[in-house]
Amino acid sequence: MRFSVSQAPGEISYDSFMKTTLPLNNSIDRSALRLGFLVNALALAVAWLAPSQLANAQCPQICDTGNGNTALGSQALPGDTGSSNTAIGDSVLSSNTSGDFNTATGAGALKANTTGIENTA
Repeated sequence: MRFSVSQAPGEISYDSFMKTTLPLNNSIDRSALRLGFLVNALALAVAWLAPSQLANAQCPQICDTGNGNTALGSQALPGDTGSSNTAIGDSVLSSNTSGDFNTATGAGALKANTTGIENTA
């Protein structure tokens, strides 16, 4: 038994719909799939490398509430036992051992100071 529907212009008949087959073996474009894998791999690589770059960019900080010392920078106030010193920059007050109330800003400022008191540079 054959089912037939009258077809108006621009309409699809039941018979023509049933005869249509989809090419399933070509339904996924392989080049798009490969591109998707490549984009995902690249995104994962960037996400994996980004935190290590941020870790290298961070600057050491010291906030010594016991002695009141504050430092920001690489080798700023290392091993200091003095009090109320402020050091901002690379190797600032790096030789200070027991100096008090010193303020230094800029790379190498008061680098040779060891026991000086109330110095500003």
